[in-house]
Amino acid sequence: MRGWTKPLGFCLVAACVFARAGSGEGTIDSTDAKFMTGDAPVRGTVTVDGSAQLGVAPGLGNIPHRDGGAPARAAEIRAGSFRQGLGGPDFVVPSDITLPGGVYDYRSLTISRGVTVRFTSATTIRVAGDLRIEGRLVMDGPGGLLLDCPGDFTCVGHDDASGAAGVYADDDDAYVVVSVGGLVDVSADAGAAFRFEATGRRGQVVVLGGASLDSASSTITVTLSDTSFATASDGLAYVGFGGPATLTDCTATGGPLYVHSEQAHGDYSGIDGQFESWDYENPQGPPAEIHGGSFAGLVVWTRGNVVLGGATTSGGEEVSVGSYFGSLDIDGAASLEATTRVRFTLGGHVAIGDGCVVRTTGGAGTAARDSGMSISTGGWYNDLTIGEDVVVEQLGPGDFEMNASRDVRIAGTVRSSATSAFIAAGGNIDILDGSHLETTDATLRMFAGGAVTAAGGTAELSALEYDVRCISGDLDLDVSSMDATAGRIVAISNGMVRLRGVYTAARDVQVVSLKDAIDVRRATLRTLDQTSAASGFVRLATYGLKPPEAASDDGDAEDIPDDDGEKSYGSRATIDAVGATMTTGSSDVLSGDVLLQIADAGNEVKTAKLRVSRVRARRTAQGVVTIVQGHMVGKLGRTDLRGAGRVTAGRTARRINLESGRGSSDAIDLRVGRGARSRRFQITLRESAATAGTHVMLRFSHAGFHAWGRFRRPTAQ
Repeated sequence: MRGWTKPLGFCLVAACVFARAGSGEGTIDSTDAKFMTGDAPVRGTVTVDGSAQLGVAPGLGNIPHRDGGAPARAAEIRAGSFRQGLGGPDFVVPSDITLPGGVYDYRSLTISRGVTVRFTSATTIRVAGDLRIEGRLVMDGPGGLLLDCPGDFTCVGHDDASGAAGVYADDDDAYVVVSVGGLVDVSADAGAAFRFEATGRRGQVVVLGGASLDSASSTITVTLSDTSFATASDGLAYVGFGGPATLTDCTATGGPLYVHSEQAHGDYSGIDGQFESWDYENPQGPPAEIHGGSFAGLVVWTRGNVVLGGATTSGGEEVSVGSYFGSLDIDGAASLEATTRVRFTLGGHVAIGDGCVVRTTGGAGTAARDSGMSISTGGWYNDLTIGEDVVVEQLGPGDFEMNASRDVRIAGTVRSSATSAFIAAGGNIDILDGSHLETTDATLRMFAGGAVTAAGGTAELSALEYDVRCISGDLDLDVSSMDATAGRIVAISNGMVRLRGVYTAARDVQVVSLKDAIDVRRATLRTLDQTSAASGFVRLATYGLKPPEAASDDGDAEDIPDDDGEKSYGSRATIDAVGATMTTGSSDVLSGDVLLQIADAGNEVKTAKLRVSRVRARRTAQGVVTIVQGHMVGKLGRTDLRGAGRVTAGRTARRINLESGRGSSDAIDLRVGRGARSRRFQITLRESAATAGTHVMLRFSHAGFHAWGRFRRPTAQ
């Protein structure tokens, strides 16, 4: 026979009993054996099975070297000290039971709905297979309630007369650790929650999914729905995962919730916030998604992508998200508040969707050290996007920083009371129509590898003072107002400077182009009145030489360079101040000057001709795609065209960031080769409509470099 199990109260004296079945089973010889379970309210069973599913076999672990050297795999030593389950019976708890603390081994364990299992002191439960809880598992006294489950861990929350289903260790210095090798699946009935609680002093709850994994897995998932974590205010809740983790409508009260990617685990009794290091051989890690729910604080660290959809945090010290290789998307009108610090450090992009709030609130006792707000992207070509109606606000102490490896786009409100505020981009900083920037107690520094732009004429900027720098692109600001309440406005660009709107400074206004023209047509630039001090000055200055005149759209160029790209530089760069208002404040001592200056010697603006050799067009479902190929001809030398440039084809113009000779936007792509006098180029235009036979003017502008050409539109095929 394959095997058998007798129910409660069974006694057997066997003359000769064999348990044997097919060739895959062993033989159990019970000749003259006696099997008996003891008297008890809940009585054990006798099982004889020659082909039992025993779950994970116990391990021996490693023996540490006595000479002080480290073992071959330190992670196995740490794991072996805890993961030493021996296996045992299948135990389905049918009714309430109280047991002394200690170590208990099972093959599988099920705590049924409405049942309470209580341990009177610190307890370790080791299950070789699966663990399922629909009732209450309770530990009294200090110490750890440790659950070790190499199989799957399943919990279902119910609100019954006996109390809410969950795992409880609520005395002082008590904690809960659940280590799971398989799937973690926690859910609850409608209106109920499954609870993990350790609310006494220094109480902590730890749930580790995929604990047996040495690297990330896409199939070993952690899924927590309607799960409640309650810990001490000086404790924390911790969810570790080796595969994708999804938390939906969960809560964490008392201490913060940590959600971390885990690949190796040890004995987590007495967690001190120091977690395992990264595995650089497997860089792309599992994703983490948190949808809805509320948390006292939230810290998420992984190697994969992170989504925070509709989550709410309040009252905790910190909201942090970190991923070496993943991106962060915040959406669903999420509201993320912390008293002390917000830190988003991503290897990929950061996108804060419409209607979301990210804020530090400060408060009594908040120290400047380790405080502040930092949002940054890394890697290559990753953007930081602040959507419409988004509020990013720092009300507490510390520094304020936003930076991206590519572009920073701001469409909402960015406000900081910090004494240091910094926005940086490897590409462009784009301040979109309707946005609002305010750093009234700090110099707002905006440094862009490309351009700094503001479009639409409705953006409002207010800061203690400004320091704006553009490396390879233009400074192109069309704002409602830009106010420096106690200092200067300083704007320096290698490229062209174009200002529209009202610019007001308590001290000086300095607008400088190192290689190109300045255009402040119909703008207002002014400094404020002073009493005992001199009022500030207003200065426009260019150190660039005049580029050639642009050709008209009909292709009749007035001053396109000759074929060899040479041009006379007898005249200087231009300052266009037609209709501008430039005033300095009154003073009881001395009023400031108004200066418009072009350097008598400066940086030569290089020019080239876009000599078109081939044009072809094709029709698509979206319109017409036109490909223009040719050579950029001139004294190019080692002209570096990397970074932000501007491509114009007729009435279509886009800023494009060139890297490795390539750049793209929604409407225009550009490719440029190498060469000292001639470089191949290809411009791809995507337009909704195009008229064959018309002449189109081409322009490419980069800081200190301008190229012109034209082409005739062919018939689209």
